[in-house]
Amino acid sequence: MDGHKPNRPLRQLREPYEVHVLVSVDPGKRDIWWAHFNAGGYLEKCGRLKVKSAHQVAQWFGHHYPQLVLAIEKPMIRKGGRFGQARPSDIIDLAVSVGWVQAAPWLEVAEYLPSTWKGNVPKDLHNRRTLAALSRSELAVLDSAKIPQSLQHNVVDACGIGLFHLKAKGFR
Repeated sequence: MDGHKPNRPLRQLREPYEVHVLVSVDPGKRDIWWAHFNAGGYLEKCGRLKVKSAHQVAQWFGHHYPQLVLAIEKPMIRKGGRFGQARPSDIIDLAVSVGWVQAAPWLEVAEYLPSTWKGNVPKDLHNRRTLAALSRSELAVLDSAKIPQSLQHNVVDACGIGLFHLKAKGFR
């Protein structure tokens, strides 16, 4: 194609449309939790990337995924929320990291506020919903990532962000 991207959902297209890999990210201050969905919209890999610098994260994605759509959670400070609260300085550091990743010229980035992709649903309930939306083979991918149970909610969030993006684009 000529690089033109239509503004209608992909499933309505009559002409061939090249679908790029989707990597969804739940960013953290020290770790990036990611989920890789193939061109068909199915989870293929997921995991944790230890972060030394935001620039390192952008380089890692560029090296492993030269054509990439990145769906990422946009950090926000919540005042008086019922969820575990991060320190504002940590959120600022996180926002800077997300900015570095978004600045990579080879990435097409979609960012979502937590309230957009999961609403005000408590984390444990939303994670159960995300897991229920995955197929058996996708759950096996999640299990193969060997994430400790106490941290698995992070990679499940990365999967949830990806599922939200895919649904918004008409893939799931």
